Amino acid sequence: MRAIRKNSFFLAAIAVATAVLWAGLNRPIPEAPWPERVKGFAFSPLRAGADPARTPYPGRDEIAADLALIEANAASLRTYSLLGSLGEIPELAAALDLNVTAGVWLDRDPARGAAELAALREILPERDNIDRVLVGNETILRGDLSVAALSVLLDELRAEFDVPIGTAEPWHIWFANPELAEHVDFIAVHLLPYWEGIHIDDAVEFVAARMRELQARFPDLPILIAEVGWPSRGRSRGAAEPSGVNAAAFLRRFMQRASTEGYDYFLMEAFDQPGNAPTKAKSAPTGARSTSRGGPNSRSRARLSPYRTGRGWR
Repeated sequence: MRAIRKNSFFLAAIAVATAVLWAGLNRPIPEAPWPERVKGFAFSPLRAGADPARTPYPGRDEIAADLALIEANAASLRTYSLLGSLGEIPELAAALDLNVTAGVWLDRDPARGAAELAALREILPERDNIDRVLVGNETILRGDLSVAALSVLLDELRAEFDVPIGTAEPWHIWFANPELAEHVDFIAVHLLPYWEGIHIDDAVEFVAARMRELQARFPDLPILIAEVGWPSRGRSRGAAEPSGVNAAAFLRRFMQRASTEGYDYFLMEAFDQPGNAPTKAKSAPTGARSTSRGGPNSRSRARLSPYRTGRGWR
């Protein structure tokens, strides 16, 4: 009996020690609270399984339903194209008092580019809620246009319209082509530390460091973080691990830092996009990504992110 009691005590002691060790190793780490509203979302209205290279795009009612969700949590959004039903986004957003940074998609198809520019010239004069225009999205990164050709187009549009005109590129493209900054009204930069293999614990400081460098290099231009975020799924990339937990942690930490530093930003992206998977990187600093997007909004839509249900934050 004494041996049984001794063994029971020994097992209980092990159980207690194990529980204490587990609790110590798995103690919840406090994160910054969600803000009531964020600055803005990058917005794609495509549904899961949709092919961005084919029409039709989502209809007006579907887009309006998406915008109603965004309106509950943000004051602005960024788009990538003005063709088809995507051109109705600024009008629908105006009804919800949402500002729009309108995107003009440019690639190697001159007919597509001409159609985008024609849509811009038709829509922009009618929509007071378009407060900025992004002419091209990673166009230089993909090699679809030269810096010289894009610069000419930017200058033409800046002379034609009163709203600020810019183009969006990853940070290293701006440093490699600083002359591009002479043809824009603001720097629009993509800062996506996951794509560069940065560990989640270093990710926000990575963003902040790139912002300090950009501010030092281009002191006379406002800087817009046109895409920033972390994926909830996908494959590991260097020290970066995609997961819902890491995505939520990054967003909380980033938005706290953005509030402190006064960053203007669009979270990537308004809806969780399972189709936005990593692609093989081009040669670039710290493995900066290349994109294989076949066109604007080439991501399949799943649910509003970052991790919200209904009309409120989780």
